[in-house]
Amino acid sequence: MSLLAALAHGDGAVVMLACTSLTLYALLGHRTWVLWSRSPDLVDPAAGLGVIRALITALPLLGLLGSVGGISDTFRDLSLISGGAATRRAGTGIGLALAATQAGLVAAIPAVIWERLIAARAAVLAQRLTTGAA
Repeated sequence: MSLLAALAHGDGAVVMLACTSLTLYALLGHRTWVLWSRSPDLVDPAAGLGVIRALITALPLLGLLGSVGGISDTFRDLSLISGGAATRRAGTGIGLALAATQAGLVAAIPAVIWERLIAARAAVLAQRLTTGAA
């Protein structure tokens, strides 16, 4: 089962991973727009960074949760089915497990870089606010 198939099937960890990713990237986009707008001094530069960091931390963990679920399903299927069908089901379950882990990491790694850029910009703006520079 592919990651998209797991999402369509309603696998809980994959659905949470997708929702968390969408939320995270929406927040990253919003903070980027706010901090690089014409009047960034009208907002708290560090606002929202804690939530962004928490979501970044959650993504690989949700991928791992999907992996555990995929491996658990695989072992359950192997105990119930024998022969060639068991091998095919095992391959599908392991594939889903690896895809969930990969999706969590693929979503988190660019977000970490983006968050660091936002945090650097927020630090510059906070410094400007404390020194009174424009």
